Amino acid sequence: MLGLAAAAAVWGQEPARDLSPGQQYESGVRVRDAAHSLSFRIPDTWAGRIPLDSEALLLSSADREGIGIVAVLDGMTPELLVERLSEPQDFGGSVILQLSRSLEQSGLQWRASYLSGSVIGRALAILGPDEHAVVYFFAGPQAEVQAYEQVLSELAVSTTFEAVSTL
Repeated sequence: MLGLAAAAAVWGQEPARDLSPGQQYESGVRVRDAAHSLSFRIPDTWAGRIPLDSEALLLSSADREGIGIVAVLDGMTPELLVERLSEPQDFGGSVILQLSRSLEQSGLQWRASYLSGSVIGRALAILGPDEHAVVYFFAGPQAEVQAYEQVLSELAVSTTFEAVSTL
C-alpha cells in the first residue's frame, strides 16, 4: 500500500478515498467513485458526506453559506446533459431554481447559472467517457456567487475520469 501512495505522490496526485455512504470527507481529500472511474478533490473550506439514503455527495462549509451537491449521472450524451442542466432545479421548501442565462460550454464542460428570488445556483457539468457525467451544483445567497464560481473552477481542475478499457 505504501508503494501506491509513493507512486501517487511522484505523479503529483494523492491517493483517492473511495466514496461510501455515511463517511465524512474533509477539505483537500481526493475522493473516488470507482464505479464511474471518477475522482476529484474536496474543495478548500468544504467537507462532504453521502447520506445513508442518498447517492449524491453533499458539501457544506463552515465558512460559506449554502450547500453543494455532487451527482454522477449515467447514460449521458451532450444533448441529454444540456437538457438536464436546462431544467428547473427543485431544492424543496418552495425553492425552485430557474436557469437565468444561457449555458456556457467549453469542450465537454458546461456551466449553468440559476436564480430563485434571493437564492442563486451555479453548476458545472463534466462529461466523461462511457456516457458518465458529474454535476457539481452549489446554491445559496447571492453574496456567495463568487465563492461558488471559484469552487467550481477548483473542481474543474481536480476532476479526472480514468479511461475504462474492455478486453
